[in-house]
Amino acid sequence: KTAMLTPCFNDRCGERMYDKKFLGVAVALFSMVLGVWASGEFHIFTDGQDRVVTAKIINVDSRRDVVELELENKRRTKVKPSIFIEADQIYICDWESLKRFNSSSMFKVEISKKVIESWTKKGTAQQDFDRVEYGITLINRGAAPLNNLDVAYNVFYEQEQLKSSGQYTEKNCVKGRIHHAQLNARTSHTLKAESVVVFDQHLSGGYDGYVGGLPERQEGDIKGIWVKVSMTTPSGASATREFLSPANLKNHQRWKNPDKEELPRSKGSKKNRK
Repeated sequence: KTAMLTPCFNDRCGERMYDKKFLGVAVALFSMVLGVWASGEFHIFTDGQDRVVTAKIINVDSRRDVVELELENKRRTKVKPSIFIEADQIYICDWESLKRFNSSSMFKVEISKKVIESWTKKGTAQQDFDRVEYGITLINRGAAPLNNLDVAYNVFYEQEQLKSSGQYTEKNCVKGRIHHAQLNARTSHTLKAESVVVFDQHLSGGYDGYVGGLPERQEGDIKGIWVKVSMTTPSGASATREFLSPANLKNHQRWKNPDKEELPRSKGSKKNRK
């Protein structure tokens, strides 16, 4: 007798509710297979009559409510997800969600940088300040929402400073984490990283130089931003993607995990994309 299970494959897949009694099974499964999606390894599926088959997912067609599997003997077959137990339906639906998240054509991140404030302080030395802010735009081009996104970032910058022994370069990193509950289908939403302030300092007119021959100018420089976006499914499966500006930033900087308490929350999507 085939169990009567409601398929999770529809336009509201990302918003489905799971029967609590199956969550323990699903979480246990995914604790072992977090890396399976990317490597294409096999999963043991169980149907409503307790029959099992070992296969890997090749594709999910949510519109037709069909999953394509490849068996160990390389034969491929297409079946309805509803023939499997609830835990496997969750596995299939989460596989499809993570596939969309990992697709560079379906989910993208665009990074922008702008000076949002400038001011000057004058004295023996003139200081020209800039407050710089990065925008992190999440773009979902798919036909279903992406839920439970965590956006962590590192903004790296340097500031030349003076002290009695001479000039030195101060290296800084502003780190943060933003939780975005839902990115609706075909929408985008821009998150803002914490702003940073850098300055250029130089001697004002009439001053020839610092005592002891210290440099007459100190500069500040924004080195770039490193963003990690993670998506976690209700069952506990997760995937992470990285975005850097400039692209070679990783060659010169080391990632620093944001503190857990730095977690402002972002609500919903704001901008529709056609």
